[in-house]
Amino acid sequence: MKNEQEEVKQFMIKAGQKTPQKPCIPDLDVINLRLRLHAEEAIIEMSEAFQSKNLTLIADAIADSLVVILGTAVACGIDIQPVWDEVHRSNMSKFIDGHKREDGKWIKGPSYIPANIGPLIEKQLDKGAAMEAFDRETKLIYQDLFLQGEL
Repeated sequence: MKNEQEEVKQFMIKAGQKTPQKPCIPDLDVINLRLRLHAEEAIIEMSEAFQSKNLTLIADAIADSLVVILGTAVACGIDIQPVWDEVHRSNMSKFIDGHKREDGKWIKGPSYIPANIGPLIEKQLDKGAAMEAFDRETKLIYQDLFLQGEL
């Protein structure tokens, strides 16, 4: 998913959208855009695709939904891969002693281990702060070199 998220980020940069380097809550206009896109692609388009019974349209709706969801992760500055891995680990623990509900949803049992996402976000925040410090330092070095006529 790392490559897919990077591709979505490239698209968003070309589209002039914000792509923060560390986790954050985006501005209200970004939040509204993400929610509108999610409604259009993941709910309306997906519903229409299933109603059409057209596998090409369904595949397109699935891909568009993924782009929107990954774009939301980018807009929030979240590297979703480690979060995905942690949620997957947690979901798999449902099978230890969980059970399936009548509608097909798997219900967690006593051995279920919840996803521990907080430390992953904290790590990304720390990494983002380190990158910002590195970027500031690099900028200062280049400014000094430029002022000294070495660039």
